[in-house]
Amino acid sequence: MYRFCVSFVLVMVLTAAAPAHALLGSGVPDIEKFKGKNQVRQTLVYIDLGMMRNGDKKWAGRIDAKLASSLMPGERVTVLSLDTANGVSEEIWSACWPDYSREEKDKISKEQGGISGFFSKNPLSSLEDEQRFFRSLLGNALGTVYERGQSRPATDGKRILSALASDEDRFNKSGMVTRVIIYSDMGSLPLENNLSLDLGYSIFYIYGVDAKHAESREEWEKALMKAHGLLASFSYDLGITSGAPVKALRYNIDYSTTKNKYLGDLVLLVTGDGKLQDSYAAIRSSQDPLASVLRGSCKLSSGVIKINAVTRMGLATEDEHEQIELSGREVLNGIIGHPEYKLEGKNTPAKFKLTAYPAR
Repeated sequence: MYRFCVSFVLVMVLTAAAPAHALLGSGVPDIEKFKGKNQVRQTLVYIDLGMMRNGDKKWAGRIDAKLASSLMPGERVTVLSLDTANGVSEEIWSACWPDYSREEKDKISKEQGGISGFFSKNPLSSLEDEQRFFRSLLGNALGTVYERGQSRPATDGKRILSALASDEDRFNKSGMVTRVIIYSDMGSLPLENNLSLDLGYSIFYIYGVDAKHAESREEWEKALMKAHGLLASFSYDLGITSGAPVKALRYNIDYSTTKNKYLGDLVLLVTGDGKLQDSYAAIRSSQDPLASVLRGSCKLSSGVIKINAVTRMGLATEDEHEQIELSGREVLNGIIGHPEYKLEGKNTPAKFKLTAYPAR
């Protein structure tokens, strides 16, 4: 009885009370119809069982709120428990966010305005109930992790990379960006340095890191990069920005420095106001993993695409926060580097020609 009550209370904390039909099983909202509609991004939510504290559920409300404000229509969310003591993970629940793109909503509204709309129910009228139902199921999944973690002692030595390795197939979905939320203090330092692990350039948001463990960010960034993972945020709060991407762009890129020629991929997710979210550049021709999360904007004006971004890691130089500037209609041309710096031993700006070709 106690476990049921804990889970039920957590559901109610996360979202407004679901409609009676959802709770009673009569006419349960159909969210299965959104399955497979989004092939752009998925979100994986890993919860460290060792972080569960009796009575502390604020972490769950934060995840719920951040997801609700940033999910794409039809985006799959998967909640998993993270057993960092034994280095394994377990799927708890998975479903797709009930929503339609702006184009789909306009089409539905137009159809409902015609004669066919007179004989059919407007799908948009049930969207609010469907989203509430999704959030209640999310709350139940987070509540399940909370319950299971009550008997787990906190530990500083955590086999997090091993747990991710046990789930490796989830990170490599062809043509799809993977956003990863990990609620954990991450322990002191990465323990496993010799794993064969490919995270598919997933974007990591690590949440719940206290002051004691914050100094390990650089080591975790290196460990993730070695496994083709990109660290976007490593803090006590969940660093996901609001607003869902409405457009995805993929390019093949090439540029040459004074030392090497580089070939790679540019993956951009763009929100409605033109901001980049979960975007990155990854270099294929580098012997060691070389990639970076990108911050900035992507604007379309009179058929011309203009990209202004800043890297987290150096791609053309050894310095972080390089500038990427690109513009064009199909093929984009521009620069990468630090225009304000000079090349060593030369009176030449540390910037290099960059070309981006639409990926086929």
